[in-house]
Amino acid sequence: MRTAALFLLLFLAALPPTVAGQGKNALTISAQADGPHSPLVMPLTAVSPPPVQQPNGAPVEPRPWWLGDLLTLFGIFVGAFVVVWQLGRQHKQAMELQKENAREQLRLQVYQEFAPVLVDASDKAINAGTYVALMAINMHAYSVQCARGLTPAPLKERAIEFCRRHHDAANEIVKIIRLIEKYQVVTHDLEIFQLALNVASHDLRETFSPLYESMLAILPMDILTPNGTQAMNVICPTSQHIQDFETLTSAYVAAKDDFEGYLFDLNVELQNIFLSNLFNNRVLRRKPISPIVKVISTDKEAVDELRKYFEEETPWGLNKSRIEREVRATLEVP
Repeated sequence: MRTAALFLLLFLAALPPTVAGQGKNALTISAQADGPHSPLVMPLTAVSPPPVQQPNGAPVEPRPWWLGDLLTLFGIFVGAFVVVWQLGRQHKQAMELQKENAREQLRLQVYQEFAPVLVDASDKAINAGTYVALMAINMHAYSVQCARGLTPAPLKERAIEFCRRHHDAANEIVKIIRLIEKYQVVTHDLEIFQLALNVASHDLRETFSPLYESMLAILPMDILTPNGTQAMNVICPTSQHIQDFETLTSAYVAAKDDFEGYLFDLNVELQNIFLSNLFNNRVLRRKPISPIVKVISTDKEAVDELRKYFEEETPWGLNKSRIEREVRATLEVP
């Protein structure tokens, strides 16, 4: 505004002043005549148009001589202001578009980082679950053959192999939780999956330990001897062994199935959060038949309900609360 006012003052100062002593309609022409005569001065009266009158007959007051120039200058100023405002608006819109494009690119990058980890975790969980399920079937068949007086070949499954597959799957849980923590600044909607994965990890660990101990008691172990590897601890499992083993196997497989379900839910939410704007589409959540199966969702009502369930009703949540109470009592913190 200060610049515009200064420009207006400079423009007005440059206008020509009114000629002093000059009449409204007088025009003086001087000419040098031939001969000894004096200069000829001829008054010339210009013909003026009749004064403009208002409808009531009153004469119209003439406009100030500077009004037209002022209006022109004002028009120039308004035009320049509109141009500057439009350029600023376009610049702001371009910056917002660049930011949104950068956000979409980051969302795609985040999903691309999650996707292979989820695939590996699911594959390894299936690998461990399938191994122990087939082990139960083969163990039952081996027991039947022994009961019939046959001498079947020792079971091929080994406890150490199951232990390796289990820990491969469990390690993927840690990778996923770290990724969720890494991109908390992008979205907070995935925090509920940290609780779910902690619960799944706890259940897998708690069902793994007794199952692994049962395998050590029943399955053969490979011992390295001077003559090569030899199977030791080859026994014929009893019906009670088989029954206890199947019970432990069912508990482990159930924990594994919960973990796989949470992985599926996480993949659905990742696509809806990071890819739905790109493709204008959303992935449907799973709908299990059993009402006791938990489906992880990022909806606020579902998150509140799931958080309450995980922290107050699961073994992991109850154990967490117990540890927190013990720590507070030790530190004398209310």
